[in-house]
Amino acid sequence: PHVNRTLELGKFKIIKEESSGAGIRRIRGILE
Repeated sequence: PHVNRTLELGKFKIIKEESSGAGIRRIRGILE
């Protein structure tokens, strides 16, 4: 899901992180 803040997701584990542009990070993870 797309969220404004990671706080909205609760507990999750990051699987992959990449740069998507200037000042933008894309994070892929799973909810625990």
